[in-house]
Amino acid sequence: MRYLKTTIIAVIAFFALVGCSASSDVKSNHSDVIIPADNVVLVIGITGNQGGGVADALLDKGFKVRGLTRSPESERAQAWVARGVEMVKGDFNNYESIVAAVQGADFMFLNITEQTPNFIDAANHAFDAAYEAGVKHIVFTSNRPADPESTFNTNVENTKRMLELHIRSTGKSYTTLRIPFMMENLLRERGMAQLLREGIIDYGEEGTYGYYMNSADMGLLTAAAFSNPSEWNGREVNMASDAVTYKELAALLSKLSGLDIAYRVAPWSEMRGPFVENFKFFESNPPYDLEQLRKEFPEIQTLEEYLVKHNFGEKLREVKKNPPAQQPPRGR
Repeated sequence: MRYLKTTIIAVIAFFALVGCSASSDVKSNHSDVIIPADNVVLVIGITGNQGGGVADALLDKGFKVRGLTRSPESERAQAWVARGVEMVKGDFNNYESIVAAVQGADFMFLNITEQTPNFIDAANHAFDAAYEAGVKHIVFTSNRPADPESTFNTNVENTKRMLELHIRSTGKSYTTLRIPFMMENLLRERGMAQLLREGIIDYGEEGTYGYYMNSADMGLLTAAAFSNPSEWNGREVNMASDAVTYKELAALLSKLSGLDIAYRVAPWSEMRGPFVENFKFFESNPPYDLEQLRKEFPEIQTLEEYLVKHNFGEKLREVKKNPPAQQPPRGR
């Protein structure tokens, strides 16, 4: 049974499935609130794509950033130090390190994947520790099926829906950003190699849309939330900056790369396990706050703008010339 990584990457991304500070106060682009220049944001996951994009946006808006990482001595961590970020050592499942990291922070951004051991208890502990330490507002990332009002038939005890229910129950100030497919995933070398080997996009009917966002634009929303917590308190954003059908995606990738990437409709029989329900959910429950976000943040990027900016075509052609070694199938 043929199954393509190029389609499964998008689903995994749904379930996943970021400086120097300003010397004076900075006015938010999306509110009349003045941001005190000494406000500290703890960014958990700063050395990853999402955390890095958020940290960039916060630095641009004049926030001070504190990054939490398991390896402060790493090259990525030290790059943030060079930009004026305070890096502290910590781990989700080292609760004492989380308690220490939130001390003196005004805000917290949290991105945790469902592959993190004990991720529900770890994330809920981080929420509670932050609020106890006096953090004024938390922004964290979730996904569309985790929405408690979603019709998705999920195992509530093992998904981010538990986190959404918990943070709602605190009565504290928060914003939930439910992420779609992250544009950065299209730039991953191994995903490009798989796309080249298969040469096709094969999910969705011709009119079925995929929804997209990138970490830099997610940072714009996060900065806006920290700039005006009262306006963003309780806001749960189904976040997307662009919508492209899978047929259009194949055409776009072909245009940017000059390579022949075809489109076809794959029957459900070619999908595996729980991913069948995931795909069906996104076909019948597509709404994202795309139109609203474009009005609020006209600078957010389309998928084509993002891929052009990051030289997708050149990178794909380079992978074609120098393909990475294939990884063995999982479980072997």
